[in-house]
Amino acid sequence: MTQADEFDPAHADRVTVLHVNFTSTRILTASADHRIKVWERDTESGEQILTDTWTAHDADIRDAKWLHPTTGSNIASIGNDLKFKLWTEDPSQPPNSGRRFRPISNIPSSSKVPFVSLDIKKLDSVYTYLALIDRSGLLSIYEPTSFDSFKDWSLLDQWNVCAPNPPDRGAETSFKVRFDQNPVSTPYMNSLTDDKKMLSLITTAMDTVKIYRSTIVQYDFNGTPGAIPSAGQDRTTFFEAARFPTHPALIRDAQWAPFNVRGFDLFATACRDGGVRIYKLDTTAGSNIATNKPDNEGASTLSPNNARQTSTAPIFHHRPGPQSSLTSAIVGRSATTSTSSTLYPSSTATTPSTTNFARDQPRFTFLSPFTHTITTESELLNAHRDAWALCWDPAGQVLMSSGSDGVTKLWKKAVMGAGWMLFADQEVSVDESDEEEAEAGEKGNG
Repeated sequence: MTQADEFDPAHADRVTVLHVNFTSTRILTASADHRIKVWERDTESGEQILTDTWTAHDADIRDAKWLHPTTGSNIASIGNDLKFKLWTEDPSQPPNSGRRFRPISNIPSSSKVPFVSLDIKKLDSVYTYLALIDRSGLLSIYEPTSFDSFKDWSLLDQWNVCAPNPPDRGAETSFKVRFDQNPVSTPYMNSLTDDKKMLSLITTAMDTVKIYRSTIVQYDFNGTPGAIPSAGQDRTTFFEAARFPTHPALIRDAQWAPFNVRGFDLFATACRDGGVRIYKLDTTAGSNIATNKPDNEGASTLSPNNARQTSTAPIFHHRPGPQSSLTSAIVGRSATTSTSSTLYPSSTATTPSTTNFARDQPRFTFLSPFTHTITTESELLNAHRDAWALCWDPAGQVLMSSGSDGVTKLWKKAVMGAGWMLFADQEVSVDESDEEEAEAGEKGNG
């Protein structure tokens, strides 16, 4: 690989987040110094020009990313101050004024535990969905109450991905959440459901990876499922569709590959043991099978060495589009307002007043019209010293991984055989003084 271009973000502390926008023309960096910086690439010189920098949180920033360009120039961020914030660019403000990106929404953590990962899904250039997971494994799914504003958000569903055995307080945890960013889901692609707007997401739960998909459940006004349509309300809920093999250590990252027009899904995981693992998920028609298994016998737990196992999913219905706040109030989706910071414009996170999310119960008891089959495509056990982050190319054919060894590697499926091979890598350059300090530290630890 050729020499990579470098630039100094000049943060006062460790850089925790780096994210590129949809067109690869702007970069945001976030740091433990509580600040976000936005950089824009000069088309002539190729240099990164600082656009603005501001204090985004009252603690170190855990995650941040650009929203889809159809929503405008917006940035979502979470920090250890127990808050999610959404920022929008104000072109009327001069660059590097500290006011070019202003906050428009603020969602506090309902569990009083810091958020650790976020993701946003844009569907049909109209619907927007937000996923937040905190340090205890509590996953929350939101949607805006209005199509044309991100000020107020409504809570669609909430559950603990480790239920019924959440991690103990003080234990080291690792959680990530990623939406399936493909335009439509594989079940719809394979004509197994008529729900074109079905949501799918992947989560890491300590040493386990789970796939969740959405469906519509009818509730009565007491929050009891199974009501007739005229007696209550429809609510989007998520179920556990598949579960990957248990990893030997904490999972640092998991990524859903794009380009599912091939008829199947690809996933990659980065593990603390240094391994990068790639899985294939086939979705096919199957008989209706009801599952009701304990959490340690999930619907798709696999054995290693390319084992195959089927998992079940519920019967799907058409997803109604998000309703306006007025319509929601008329049909019974009235909301209660959560506390928001007075330092920022008022924004609310609302929940249906009659809904019981059953957030401490597992989500794998359903009736399935199709099955999922998981295959271990490749296990790259010595990819890194400690694998930290992954990224797919837009075609879902090249996987990039990075780890604590300071090396970025590119992987591609071999032409002959079923395995994945390393075809390029790039080591982060280190100054000689830094190398001497690192060697001295290793000798001291030894």
